[in-house]
Amino acid sequence: MAEGSLRIGIACSGTQLPQWQLKCLQELLAVPGVVVVAVLELPEAETQEATSALYRWWFRRSSRAGPLMVQDASPLLADFHRVAQAGTILPEVLREYPMDALLQLNGAELSNAEEGAIPFGIWQFMHGGLGSGSNPIPGLWEFLKDEPMTSASLQSHSAASGKNGVLREGFFRTLDHSVVKTAESVLAECAIWPALACRSILSGDSQIITDTPGPSDGLRATPGNSDMLALLWKEFANGRQQRNHSTASDEWNIGVLPHPVQDLLDESPNLNVRWLPPPAPGQSRSTPFGWMKEENLNVLYEKYQPDTGEGVIARLRPKKDNNLKRSRTVLEASGHLTYPFILEHEGQIYVIPEQTHTGKVDLFLLDDEGTTLTFVRTLLEQPLCSPTLFQHEERWWLFGTDTRMPDTLLLAFHSKRFDGPYAPHQLNPIKTDIRSARPGGTPFHHAGALWRPAQDGSVPGGQIIFNRIVSLTPTQFHEQAAKRMEPVPGPWSHGLHTVSAMGDVTLVDGMRKHSGKARSKSQREQDRKKNAHAS
Repeated sequence: MAEGSLRIGIACSGTQLPQWQLKCLQELLAVPGVVVVAVLELPEAETQEATSALYRWWFRRSSRAGPLMVQDASPLLADFHRVAQAGTILPEVLREYPMDALLQLNGAELSNAEEGAIPFGIWQFMHGGLGSGSNPIPGLWEFLKDEPMTSASLQSHSAASGKNGVLREGFFRTLDHSVVKTAESVLAECAIWPALACRSILSGDSQIITDTPGPSDGLRATPGNSDMLALLWKEFANGRQQRNHSTASDEWNIGVLPHPVQDLLDESPNLNVRWLPPPAPGQSRSTPFGWMKEENLNVLYEKYQPDTGEGVIARLRPKKDNNLKRSRTVLEASGHLTYPFILEHEGQIYVIPEQTHTGKVDLFLLDDEGTTLTFVRTLLEQPLCSPTLFQHEERWWLFGTDTRMPDTLLLAFHSKRFDGPYAPHQLNPIKTDIRSARPGGTPFHHAGALWRPAQDGSVPGGQIIFNRIVSLTPTQFHEQAAKRMEPVPGPWSHGLHTVSAMGDVTLVDGMRKHSGKARSKSQREQDRKKNAHAS
């Protein structure tokens, strides 16, 4: 590899490509230092498998628009060397056109000897165990098998380095009412992965291949007519159920754990939560963040209001017995507010709430009385879900998820100053994983490592994953999921979204299923007594 440049070859069956693969090439060509040395026409691998008539009909219908729609890539590829029938003379082609990596967009079979001439290996997309040349539909088999997640990866196969592994991977929600919409969301994100892999290589990332592909359950066959009938019926039934689904919200509440957040990394931590009395019927308290004033704990949180269907930011303050009680609203807007992340900096308390309806991320200052939030400045001219601000190695980092996939696409921005300006990370989105992307509380240091709580949106109600950050720079990001925290047992045990560090105590939230009926005053009093007894 020449310094500052990366030679890439493209393998395809011709110039008629699905829209997502066309986008893939466009993103690749936009990376400074990437040089496409040749476009190789390789024949698809022969297969004995016959597709069903119903699948062919469904596939044609599904590919009329969106990422699956076939388009002519000739204008994009016109300026590059094209080698017809390259599969028969591939060793000679590689000698004439040396390349550092070969992006394979079809299902051609290449031998290990041929791979050995390519230092960074042959890159191929894998969807549900199938390569990109098999016209797979991400999420199809996952939908039929009721699997909540759809996985995809960009894998590298290299005989030269002896490494076979994953360059990029993602875990997406399997939509229960539309296979095509699942496929569109997956393919649209996969399209940028080769470009991101090239950026990592050019920046000198030695951990670009992070994993060895796990064992596969075998390539999944193309669905037959009976499978497709089941798919069509299931889409219809689930779509109908979704339209008739009740809009009643689940109920959330706030609890206090009497120990610091790092204790939750223990194998069997103390989960004796002291829950607040249940909120009024139809209301919820969630996403708590706190600060100490005169040795007393104060809390900001989202208060959901059923009359508007929106959340506001409210404050809980201590009574004389130091128990928290409901207090006044400190911030409301024309849209939904939640996740009031608190940052203490130079003796001041700042708040960064989630306010995606504004299209930006704003910084607010909390007054000494804890009753008023005053706008300071805009940190980012784009919205983020669960915006989380922290300092790491003399640089400030703003994490949050993309509003297009709030539980899946993690974005990062960095600055030398806590109040900006913030620049995007070179590899945005730095993580694509519904299980551990979206911030879920306060990052903290423990045992020489930086830990990042994240929400696991793959399970109903959610849970928390503690990620250990391995490396974080403007050009690199690696983290490992190290510990899972399920919802706290007890009256609010059906969900968990937030784990917030506050000195010697930790704030959490919890969910219980909505009964569909308003609870009477006597029932709420019984709940209060049960919670008091449990604490």
